Amino acid sequence: MGRAREFPFEDETIAAGEAAVDEAIRRAGGAREAVRALLVEIGELSAALAAASAKASTGYVRGRQPARRPA
Repeated sequence: MGRAREFPFEDETIAAGEAAVDEAIRRAGGAREAVRALLVEIGELSAALAAASAKASTGYVRGRQPARRPA
């Protein structure tokens, strides 16, 4: 009962996740095709992240801000 009190909506969250998995498998036409589609998507997202990281300035990535000049 303690766990149910900590996570009152855990069952609904799990059910929603299972429904999303079932929908992805159904749309892809099978589990193997769904995994293939996910791997392709991960590859595309990794490439997009690498491109964005390459375009970001080093100072921005590190969180540095240029010194402000007195007005």
